[in-house]
Amino acid sequence: FRKVVIKSDNALLVDLIGNGYAADSNISEWRLIYDLCKKDWQLKFQHVPRDHNRLADCMDKVANSELNRLSLFDVISTHARSVFEDDLHQVSIVIGL
Repeated sequence: FRKVVIKSDNALLVDLIGNGYAADSNISEWRLIYDLCKKDWQLKFQHVPRDHNRLADCMDKVANSELNRLSLFDVISTHARSVFEDDLHQVSIVIGL
């Protein structure tokens, strides 16, 4: 992939890495991420508020509960559907639908 959008609910991390401040960090992981960002590709960092990311968090919890297994989400669970509908409602309020 040559164009990648990286989304995180950690606003500080998005700012540090997206604006190049991680290059001067004492935290080696942040410097490694910054070094990866300088490769031959286009990266865009976006902050996603945690309350707009609940469905992804729900799916992550399911996937991480079964280590070393592929998680296929071909049928949405009742809980995930509820989270999705709440997220959809919140987005429609934010953009004024």
